[in-house]
Amino acid sequence: MENKNKKILLKVENASFYLNDKALIKEVSLEIKQGEIVTLIGPNGSGKSTTAKIALGIYKKIEGRVRRFTERIGYVPQKVSVDWTLPIRVIDFMSLTEDLKNDQINVALNLTGVDHLKNKSLSNLSGGEFQRVLIARAIAKKT
Repeated sequence: MENKNKKILLKVENASFYLNDKALIKEVSLEIKQGEIVTLIGPNGSGKSTTAKIALGIYKKIEGRVRRFTERIGYVPQKVSVDWTLPIRVIDFMSLTEDLKNDQINVALNLTGVDHLKNKSLSNLSGGEFQRVLIARAIAKKT
């Protein structure tokens, strides 16, 4: 049953984005409400990443409109470039770009089921473990 009283966090209206006169996306609309988890699904080259970057405000020169009704939006990228030779632990990675409290980090790592990896080197994580750490990082930044 849909709750129509949920607060709208983000609204993309008829967004189009062109690069070198080629439409990467055309007239895309979406609305994200509080408590929703949104997944963009489609074949390679269909505009999923472009749509996400428009919603996040990374691409600004668009046709259409993006309205945000919240200051913070959590985003977990599909891929992250990491120098795997860098000797950095999960705990250090969590607070790399933002000063997070230990409690925030512990709660987030626990929620994603990787609290046991807190002192493990990023280079020793599996792909799935690293994705969970990325999600935990987004959660920790939100709290």
